[in-house]
Amino acid sequence: MKNDNKMVVTGVTGQLGGSIHDLWKERADKGWDCLFPDRLEFDLTDEPKVREYIRVHQPSIFLHAAAYTNVEAAEEEDELAFLVNGEATTWIAEECSKIGCWLIFISTDYVFNGEKGAPYSPEDEVNPMNVYGQSKLLGEQNALQFNLKTTVVRVSWLYSTKGKNFFKTMLSLASTRNELNVVDDQYGAPTYARVLAKDLLQMIAVCKKRADVFPRILHYSPQGQTTWNSFAKAILQAFYPAVNINAVGSGAFPQKAKRPAYSKMSSKVWEEKTGIIPLTWEEQLNECIEDWKKL
Repeated sequence: MKNDNKMVVTGVTGQLGGSIHDLWKERADKGWDCLFPDRLEFDLTDEPKVREYIRVHQPSIFLHAAAYTNVEAAEEEDELAFLVNGEATTWIAEECSKIGCWLIFISTDYVFNGEKGAPYSPEDEVNPMNVYGQSKLLGEQNALQFNLKTTVVRVSWLYSTKGKNFFKTMLSLASTRNELNVVDDQYGAPTYARVLAKDLLQMIAVCKKRADVFPRILHYSPQGQTTWNSFAKAILQAFYPAVNINAVGSGAFPQKAKRPAYSKMSSKVWEEKTGIIPLTWEEQLNECIEDWKKL
């Protein structure tokens, strides 16, 4: 029997899943049970295990944050990327559908090709430039097709105080160098995983008894936009202000996977449906900086 007060969150070792886990532990008034299966308990390459986990635990909400996220490696490990991000989502969606479970699928701005030149809306045409984006798009399509009670939440440029991400990479490089080259021709909205986690939990609390958030695609995007170069400058200003950051084009760092030149998304529909207005990217970064200083 489905438990109306049980939620499953995947990706506990990742930036977003880990942030939700940390927030959950800090909450005094949790309101419902929450499970955080690791990769051994919930192996996205093992169909029987995935299906069995959902059948056994019978959640009412399934927040799927786990994914194959190595954008570069996906170009060569395309079968694995499509299995984890695409096919496994079908198994999850089908089992969620059987028990009337609300599936929240976390996706990416990389489903767009970056040619619009203005903030992307959920209804805009998708055309991913790389295998990672293609695999996440397949996951979106499968989630929406096989479970009508699905909300796809697209996010962008995720970073945190944990794991491997741009914020930590910049700090690491700046600790040993006086000068850095950072691309200045890609535009988007950096998103602090912990702030996103807070807003997702708030969205669930606000919307779990309503039906107008599924089936639907929502864009979560901090207010404002920037380039990787300007983002790097904002990060290092707080820690290594003497480090010189040079602006270079994407061609300075040849990569197998193409990235969209512009992937800023409009959060208008998210705001209308949830009542939650995301902080600016600068405000989110300031929260991350303060959290980093506490470590």
